[in-house]
Amino acid sequence: DLQALDAAMPNALREEKEAPYKILRLAENVAQLRQQGASDDEIYRMRAANTSPEAAARLAALDVEEDQWKHRIAAYLQEREQLLDIGKTNPSASSLNELQILRDKNFNHFEQKRLAAYE
Repeated sequence: DLQALDAAMPNALREEKEAPYKILRLAENVAQLRQQGASDDEIYRMRAANTSPEAAARLAALDVEEDQWKHRIAAYLQEREQLLDIGKTNPSASSLNELQILRDKNFNHFEQKRLAAYE
């Protein structure tokens, strides 16, 4: 029986086994709180209560980075769309080179590898 095996497991091993599920539950709780209009402070406090203040601070910093990334992607896609629209009316005006210049202006080499998922 799996429950008996889990009960016989050392605490450290059981905690290690549960860690991924704890992270998933935490992410689900954050999504639910955000949907309900929770503030960043409320999210931080919930995370700190379920992990540690240090982990909650790291997750808050990650939230900021992710939000900045999403804004950068949105701005890039808007500029890209404008370039492609110009290219439809004047094919010589929009080229792969101009798109690459736009990418180089907004993203470093490593970030550009992620752009294909958004284009």
